[in-house]
Amino acid sequence: MATISERLKEAMLLRNVKQIDLVNATGIGKSSISTYISGSYEPKQRNIYKLAKALNVNEAWLMGYDVPMERLMIEENDSKNIIASNLKKIRADKMLRYADISALSGVSKEDLQAFEEGTKRPKSADVRNIELALDLEKGVLKGKKPYIPTGPDESIPTKPNEIVVDNKHIILSPEEYKKLNEFLGRDLREKNEKYIALKKETTELLEKTIDLIYKNKISEDKLKKLNENLKQIAENNE
Repeated sequence: MATISERLKEAMLLRNVKQIDLVNATGIGKSSISTYISGSYEPKQRNIYKLAKALNVNEAWLMGYDVPMERLMIEENDSKNIIASNLKKIRADKMLRYADISALSGVSKEDLQAFEEGTKRPKSADVRNIELALDLEKGVLKGKKPYIPTGPDESIPTKPNEIVVDNKHIILSPEEYKKLNEFLGRDLREKNEKYIALKKETTELLEKTIDLIYKNKISEDKLKKLNENLKQIAENNE
């Protein structure tokens, strides 16, 4: 996978943009942009968005992923079209049917299709429920945060009163589902969100560790510190 530094240099060359131009367009300090270009430091998600927007490139591409470079050309104030385009793209990437998303989000199949076709504007609650069902950060469907292609999801529930144990789908009766909720002491969706957050934090930390090891830029002390962070994440999510 390409590095952000490599993609940043490539985009600047193609767009004929100088470092000072990026400073003026993004509001990011000159010294910070210098570290991004040199590869000695990687920008946070907020600055990746600013850089991608200034260079008119796809955020995921800038982060090094094998996706098209070109940014989706949709008017930013047309939220209905942005949501329609993003929903269609993400649903296709995850290979999910309207029925699958409907079962997880509580949004009807008819409304999901209308949202994707751009014939109906979704309410904020619908947007957030769809994001939760698709395991997305808040703001992704509206284009406020980048979507990183992931391919088909792991085995997840697709029907009401359904749970997944060791990748086996188990249908519970409404009474059994209610009893399970009561036993857990919280709603299953809340527990699932906590698991998703833990999975994301753990994955990001592990990817960072592997990247540092690969680049031979990690010391034994640094590795121990990252391991402590990983343990802390697990403890906080118990």
